[in-house]
Amino acid sequence: MTTIVRSYKKHKLNSHQLELLMTYVEEDIHDFSRKGTAFPLLKAILARKLDAPVIHDVMTKVMELLVTADVETVQANCRQAVMQYLLDYSLGKKVQKHITFLLKHLEFRLSSGRESVLEMLHLIFTKFPPAVLTDNAGLFFVTIAPRLINDDSTLCRRLASLTIQSLLEKLEDKEKDSLFSIAMMWLGDKSLPLRRLGYQVISVFIALEGSAFERRLVQFLPALHKTLVSQSVDDEELAEDAEISASDHVVFTALTCLIKLIAKPRLMASDKHTDSMNDIWSAVQNLLLHPHAWVRLYSCRLFGFLFAHWSADKLAAPPATELAATKKGKKRSHTTTENVYLVADTRSTLSQLARSFLSQLSAEGITEELSQQVIKNLVYSANVFVLLTSQSTDTGPAANGNGKESTGSAEDSDGEESAESEDEDAEDEEDDGNDSGDRIGWLVKRMVRIAKYEAGHNQRQSTKRTCVLRWLAALTQILHQHGGMDKYLSSMLSPVISLVQDKTKLAGADLYTLAETVMAEMRNKAGHEVFTAASKQAERNIREKRDKRRRQRLLQNVANPELAAQRKIKLNASKKEAKKRKLNEQRMAAKIIKRRKGRK
Repeated sequence: MTTIVRSYKKHKLNSHQLELLMTYVEEDIHDFSRKGTAFPLLKAILARKLDAPVIHDVMTKVMELLVTADVETVQANCRQAVMQYLLDYSLGKKVQKHITFLLKHLEFRLSSGRESVLEMLHLIFTKFPPAVLTDNAGLFFVTIAPRLINDDSTLCRRLASLTIQSLLEKLEDKEKDSLFSIAMMWLGDKSLPLRRLGYQVISVFIALEGSAFERRLVQFLPALHKTLVSQSVDDEELAEDAEISASDHVVFTALTCLIKLIAKPRLMASDKHTDSMNDIWSAVQNLLLHPHAWVRLYSCRLFGFLFAHWSADKLAAPPATELAATKKGKKRSHTTTENVYLVADTRSTLSQLARSFLSQLSAEGITEELSQQVIKNLVYSANVFVLLTSQSTDTGPAANGNGKESTGSAEDSDGEESAESEDEDAEDEEDDGNDSGDRIGWLVKRMVRIAKYEAGHNQRQSTKRTCVLRWLAALTQILHQHGGMDKYLSSMLSPVISLVQDKTKLAGADLYTLAETVMAEMRNKAGHEVFTAASKQAERNIREKRDKRRRQRLLQNVANPELAAQRKIKLNASKKEAKKRKLNEQRMAAKIIKRRKGRK
C-alpha cells in the first residue's frame, strides 16, 4: 500500500480511502511490531500533500508521540514526519501552535522526551526560512536558554547549546545583537542563576562568532571582570574547601566562558582591550587560591593558555616596541607590548604566579588533573626564570635571594622539624620579597620541600612526589640547554636520592622507577664528574639532616620526657598495627594457596 500511494500518483485517493489509511497509521504507530510499516505509509501520504482533517488530527498525535515515546527510533520517525508536515503543508497560524507545543514540553519529566524536543527544534531552526525564525527569535531564545543550567541531563544541556547556536546562525546581526543584550542583562541581574545563564549563553555566542565576537568585548569584559573580582581570594595561603555554592557556580561558568574566549588566537593577539584584560588576568590570578577545586583548576588552566600564547623566549626578551606589519601595500604601525599583563613586570608577576602554583601543589587532596596543569605551569615558569637569569649573567652574576649557596638551600626537614622549618619559611619569605634574587634556587627549594613533606607525612601517597620528579626532569633539560645545572644539581638530587635509597617502597614501584629514570637523566645531562660531586654533596647533606634530627630528638626526650613517652607509645602502636596487618596478609595468601592446591 505504501508503494501504491507513493508511486502511483495518477490514482487520486478519495476522502473515505484516505480516512481508512490514516486510521491504520494511527493504530500502527502505537504498535511496536508494526511501526516499521506505519511511518513509511504516513510519509508517503504526506509526500503526496493530501489534505484532510484526519491528517491534521493524526499529526497532532504524532507530535505528542514525538515527546512521549520511549523508543528512540519511534521518536526519530516522528520528528521526520512532523518536519515533512510543517514544511510541505500550508498551516498558517497552526505552525505557531505546534511550535508552542514543543516549547512547552521542554519541561517534560523524562530526559528522552526533552532530548527529542530539542532535536526537533534544531531541525526547525535549520530548515525554516530566516523570516519565520526572526519573528519568534525572542520567544525561542528565552525559552530554550534556561535548559543550559536547569536541565539535569548533560545531553540535554549540550543539545540546548547546539539548538541556540543553530537559531543564531539563521539570524541577522541586528537580531543577534538584540538577543546578546538580553544575555548582558542577565549578567547584571542580582539573581545568581540568571548571571550563570548569561555566561552560558555568551559562551554560545563566542563559539558561533569566533573572532567576530571582538566587537562585543567592550560590553562583555567589564561584566566579566566584576564577576571574577567578586570571588577573588587575596590570601597567600590556599583556602579550605567548602561546599559548592551558587556564587561558585557563577565564577566557574565565567572562567569557562573566558577559556573559550582566549582560545581564539585573534582575540588573544588584539591590543584594543589591554587594560581590561590586565584587570581580568589579575582577578584570575587571585582565583588560583579559591577554596573550590573547579575554580582552581580552570584558573590554572587559563594561565596555561596564556603561557602558550607567550613563548618563554618571547616573554624573557627585553620589553620593546614591536614592529607590526600589516597587509601588503598598507602602512606599518608600531604595537607596544610593554603594558601587557605578564610582560610589564615579568619577573615579579611570574614569581607571584609560581608562589600560587606551589600553594596549589602543596594542598591536600590535589587532583591528578590539577597537578598535571600545575607542573606544566611551573615548568614554563622555570624556563622563563632560567632565560632571565642567563640574560642577567651577561652583565653580572645574579646573587641568591638569601645570599647562600643554592646547593645547600634546598634541603628541608620533615614534619618533625618545626624549628628548622620555621627558619626555612623565613628564608622563603625573604626570597619572595626579593624578585631580583635566584628564582630557580627558590623554586627548587620549594619543590623539594613539597616532596619531603609528602614522604614524611603520607608515604603511601605518590602524587606530589611524582609531580616533583617530572618537574625536576624538565628542569634538567632546561638547565642542560641554557647552562647552570652544576649550581642546582645537588639540591635537585636530594629527593631523588631519598627515593632511590628508600627500601620500604610504600608508595608503589612506579614512583621509584621514575626516580631512577630521573637520576639517569641527570647523570647523562650533567656529565659523570659533575654528577658524582653533586651526588656526594646531596648524600652528605641528607646525612647531616638525619644526624641533626636525631640529636634534636634526643634533646627533646631529655627536656620533655612525657612527650617522649607519648611518642614511644604511638610508635609501638604503629608497629603493632603494621605487624597485625602483615600477619593478616600472610594468612590471606596462605588461604589462597590452599584453595588453589585443593582445586588441583
